[in-house]
Amino acid sequence: MQTYSLNDYIFVNLTPHGEEILKNWASQIPEKIGVTPKHWLCETGEYKFQLWEFASIFGQFMCNGCKPITDTIFFKIKPS
Repeated sequence: MQTYSLNDYIFVNLTPHGEEILKNWASQIPEKIGVTPKHWLCETGEYKFQLWEFASIFGQFMCNGCKPITDTIFFKIKPS
């Protein structure tokens, strides 16, 4: 069985709805910290989050029947 840590990174393709959630969430962070959605954006166009961070931002929007926030989720698996 593969195990994951909450500190492991995941890569996601956010839908426009997911990008809007991230934008709204980031706008609530004090400006002096300087965090914008681009903070998580990779050169490949995917977003990179630690698993705990993704759950914290998007958890309340993930339920059966909710509007999708991602197309795909990839885990960065560490070699055994």
